[in-house]
Formats: sequence, structure tokens, C-alpha cells
Amino acid sequence: MWSIGVVAYSILGGYQPFHAKEDFIIEKLTINGNYKYDDKYWRNISDEAKNFISTLLVTSPHLRSSAEVALQHHWFNVNLNHIDKVAAATNTTEIDKPPVFFMIGSQRSGSNWLRTMLGQREDLVGPHPPHIMRDFMPIIGKFGDLSEDAHLRILVDHVCTFVERNQVVWTDKHGLPIVICRHTVHCQAKASCDRLLVNRCAYQASTESASHDPAALGEKLYLLSIFDAVMDFLAKANGKISWICKSMGMSRFHEDLLEFYGTERLRYIYLVRDPRDVAMSFMKTPVGDCHYYAIIKKWVNLQECAQKVLSDVPRLVCKVHYEELLQDKESVVNKVYDFMGERRFGGIRRQA
Repeated sequence: MWSIGVVAYSILGGYQPFHAKEDFIIEKLTINGNYKYDDKYWRNISDEAKNFISTLLVTSPHLRSSAEVALQHHWFNVNLNHIDKVAAATNTTEIDKPPVFFMIGSQRSGSNWLRTMLGQREDLVGPHPPHIMRDFMPIIGKFGDLSEDAHLRILVDHVCTFVERNQVVWTDKHGLPIVICRHTVHCQAKASCDRLLVNRCAYQASTESASHDPAALGEKLYLLSIFDAVMDFLAKANGKISWICKSMGMSRFHEDLLEFYGTERLRYIYLVRDPRDVAMSFMKTPVGDCHYYAIIKKWVNLQECAQKVLSDVPRLVCKVHYEELLQDKESVVNKVYDFMGERRFGGIRRQA
């Protein structure tokens, strides 16, 4: 029963109840049953769930809940549909949320370097990207009708598992591997889908347009809702409020990103590098395309997508040349910081 408490804590909180850098400290915390519910990670978790865990993480076997008692816990009788509705009703409106950032262009253009530097901000997390949109869109049809909640939950679980097994492990602010709470991601994704449907209906009513079926968001927007919830979960686990995505091919989903985030939140950082240098750099890597023709063909495709974004919403794009970044890193980073706007941390805002 103790193990069930540890597993439940890890799944719902996204980190282990007893954690430290030294093994002997972890052992001491475990023996003493010394753990807590950090509000940053547990504020969206019900009191019933926390109470259930607390009845199991009791060091004395005589005081710990038995299997029979645990099965009768009132947490198992909570109406999840009611929780979903409350979560959706209390969800912060998009305009109140901070901007999110997407790197576009092509790989081997300084993206990892810039991502790492920007990830040092107090308010921004910049993870190594599992390419959720790129890798799930070709198989999205296998998940069935995503407007059905059961199908959406299955997709949420697959995406979360995919992210947790990323080749570069995502960690929280304590350096521990992240376990993504499926219920939290599902609630946020569902609320985002509901918001998009309301926005579409309102737009059609105001314009008398029938360009979209409001009852059918389309698979990309369902997947994008999950992607957004996963990125937000990572940001919160690291004590940050926003994030930057380094999946360079996200420019292919520009129209969907624009509908989802709007011009208030959507931002792009467009990285440009001489294609000859990009090809030479790719040819030295152990993975990916190694022939210059395949490399340049992909580069051209990504540039066309990025140029479309730049011509469509130029004020939402910050263009960065790799050669300039090499020559004067400080000036280029300052330009990017000015574009990203004020830094937010600890409830205080300050200019970058």
C-alpha cells in the first residue's frame, strides 16, 4: 500500500515524494515519511486525491490504510465530469496568458545554442523537443473520433508516454525526470477544444460564415491542444510560466497555431543560416539526411513555410541570422529579449 501511495503521488504531482541529490538524504526522508504537497504542482489536484495519498504514505503499517479501506476512499466516488467542467470554467483566458514562442527555419542554424541561452530566463523553459505534431499527425487517424472523450484520453496517454521517453529526458526544477499527469493534460486540452469551438461559433454568428463546421475542430487542433497542455505542464514543473518550442517544422502548422493562440500570444523566432553551411553541418551529424541534395530540399521547404509566416504576420516574427549570432552574441540575444518582452517571475514583472 505504501508503494501505491508513492506511485499515486508521482503520477499526480509529476515528481517523487522523497527526493534529494544524496541517497542518504532520500533514505532519511523516506524513513521519516517526510514529504509535502508543493502548491506550484498540486494546486490543481483535488483535496480528496491528496487525502488518499496521505492515508497511504504513513510510515507505521498499523496506521496505514489497508487495501479494503483504500478502495472505499471517497476520492474514488468523485464525479470526474464535474471536475472537468470546473477546470474548464476556471481556466485562464488566452489573452491573460503570456506569449509562447516557436523557433522556425531549419536545424543546424544555432537553434540548440539559442534555445539553451533563452532557457536561462526566470520565466521561460526551453526543452529538447519531442516532435509531437510532426510524428503524431501521420498516425492521428488511428485514434478515431477525437471529439469522443475516451478517444481523446487515449491520445493524451500516448503523447505523454512519447514525451516521457524522449531521447533527452525532460526534468523538473529539482532535476528529476518528469512524469506527466494525464488527467491534468486532458482537462486543459479539453478546455482548449471547448474554447476553440466557442470562438468558431461566435465568429460564424458575427460573419454569417459557414467556412468551418463548428462541431468538427479537425485532428490537428485536438493534437495541438494536447501539445500545448504538455508544454504548460513542463513549464509549471520548472517554476516557469512560458516556454519555447524548438521543433523547427512547426511553421507548417501556422494557420492552426494562429487560430489556437491568436496574435496576442503567438510569437516566432526565425533562424536563418547560409544553406551551404547547413548542408555541411548536417553531413557531419550521425543522424538525419547526409546527402546535400536531400538536406537542401528539406531546407528549401522549411524556408518557404517560414517565409509564408513572415509575410502573413511580420510583427509576430523575430528574424535571427546565425552569422550575426556568432559575430555579436550579446546584441542578438538582446534583440531577441526585446522581442520577447517583459520577464515575469515570482509574481513580479520587469523589463528584459
